[in-house]
Amino acid sequence: MRLSHLCKKLRVTSMPFSADGYRKHGSIQHRN
Repeated sequence: MRLSHLCKKLRVTSMPFSADGYRKHGSIQHRN
């Protein structure tokens, strides 16, 4: 879970997306 959090933080920092938008995108990509 800690790794996931780090990845999410990195993604959010890398992409200028909103918390909600990035969260949804991350969830979809993670599922894939």
